[in-house]
Amino acid sequence: MVNFLLIIKRIVPFTKKDIDKGNTPLEIYDLCMSLKETFCLSYAIRKLNNLYLYFIEESFFIRFKGEQLRYLGPDERSQAILLNKAINLYPSILEEKRNNWRKSTPGIHVKRISDFFEEFNALFGEMMKFLILKNIHLKETSINLEKELEEITRNSQKVLFILPFPEVEDESMIFMKKLERITHVKIHKLSFLSRVSDKILYINYQWDLIEEKTCRNGDLQ
Repeated sequence: MVNFLLIIKRIVPFTKKDIDKGNTPLEIYDLCMSLKETFCLSYAIRKLNNLYLYFIEESFFIRFKGEQLRYLGPDERSQAILLNKAINLYPSILEEKRNNWRKSTPGIHVKRISDFFEEFNALFGEMMKFLILKNIHLKETSINLEKELEEITRNSQKVLFILPFPEVEDESMIFMKKLERITHVKIHKLSFLSRVSDKILYINYQWDLIEEKTCRNGDLQ
């Protein structure tokens, strides 16, 4: 199972009218592209993938579970509409006393949290965790991602890839340092890719290659 956690600075408001007019904000378009690369195959959904969006300023999570997703198509409009419905729940959950996951549409839930790192450990504590950066800020060396993925596949481990959006990686060094220190992530640099969606595409591609190789070797034994 592959999990992606995208760290985003803030919610960018938009409406269905913006979507219909083709005026989807660039930040939302980038999130839609990340949704597409996480889940969409030519004629199917990657049901073993999960995607989490965390908005720092609002302390707000959106969770997409691949095996439960409905209505998600490969087109930007369907992705933006689902995302808009989830984001629009934020004002109402501010009034709730209990911070529980609330359903938006099938496979999509939202939650406001009080402590990111407490929630992080509850959600991902037992997973192998990788922080994917465009530059190495927190450590001087980068792991060999392909070898790490081969080891994870052999051991059937669950994995989490943490991908901060550029403004977070560039500006939120305190958050990033705390993330590394508390969660014990392994860090890998993908400097040849700038967009988060391209990094997801690359990771899924590498994962597919390794799983195909593992299955082929298993058939030969």
